Amino acid sequence: MYGAIVSVDFPVDPVHKFFGRGHAIVQYDTAQAANDAINHMNGGVIDGLKISVAAIMPAPPEEVKRAPYLAPKRALSRSPIRRRSPPPRGPRRGRTPPRRVPPQPPRRRRSPSR
Repeated sequence: MYGAIVSVDFPVDPVHKFFGRGHAIVQYDTAQAANDAINHMNGGVIDGLKISVAAIMPAPPEEVKRAPYLAPKRALSRSPIRRRSPPPRGPRRGRTPPRRVPPQPPRRRRSPSR
């Protein structure tokens, strides 16, 4: 009637799935079509209720905020930072295997003597 509709956003009430929340967003293909719809429908009556229609501008895209780069703090002395070497990979070579302690038989308990 006014122009081609690109999209409609009509949120529903979460409790009553067949009822809307009382607002909708209709996107037309041209600004002229949107203005025609606003001029014709603003102040109109739908199902006995007076409606208000207004143009909204799309929200600008949010800029990605990056945290400022902070250099790592060094100790008060100017000595170089010591780094740990990575753990060795693969089987251990040149080292003796861990000693195994043979299991001991369970100790027998004696009843206390009288």
